[in-house]
Amino acid sequence: MSTARRLLLASVACVFAVLAGCNKAEPPPAEPPKQQPQPQAQAQQPTTAPTVVASREMAPGMDVMRGAPITETTKPPPITNPDNSDIKRVRNYSMQPPVIPHKVEGYQIDKNANRCMFCHARTRTQESQAPMISVTHFQDRSGNHLAELSPRRYFCMQCHVPQADLQPLVANRFVDVDAMLNPQAAASAAASTPERK
Repeated sequence: MSTARRLLLASVACVFAVLAGCNKAEPPPAEPPKQQPQPQAQAQQPTTAPTVVASREMAPGMDVMRGAPITETTKPPPITNPDNSDIKRVRNYSMQPPVIPHKVEGYQIDKNANRCMFCHARTRTQESQAPMISVTHFQDRSGNHLAELSPRRYFCMQCHVPQADLQPLVANRFVDVDAMLNPQAAASAAASTPERK
């Protein structure tokens, strides 16, 4: 067997192990499982993706995110509406870019126009009441200050993203640094924060 073929098989085995959520110390299988051909008369119907994530301890060949075999086509969940509350969200860490608290569907952001700057440009914030973009967005990569938006900061949604109220697909144990330093204050702040809908 050639070296390239062995590397390819090892790569495929690793991908299958990762997708299957394999956390065991056992070595991955040498070859991916072979799929039995199905008769043409029996068309495989897509199943609906689960709303709750299955346990990480799933059978080999199962996709942890969808809760279905890797080889099976599943119906994607419906697209939900993004948050449109226009309420600023707390940042989770000090240099986190602020998230977008409104819909951005249909926003033109290309070389000809940047719809975000209609409200967030320095000259437009008084009439729009939107926060002005950070002064860091007026610096080039050498730290020189520019008179207008830096080309490297032009495509806003590289860093700033809209939000939707969804259940996470993967468990998240992230703890804010303030919560680590002062757990009592963080608990009381969380209790007094209104729930977003």
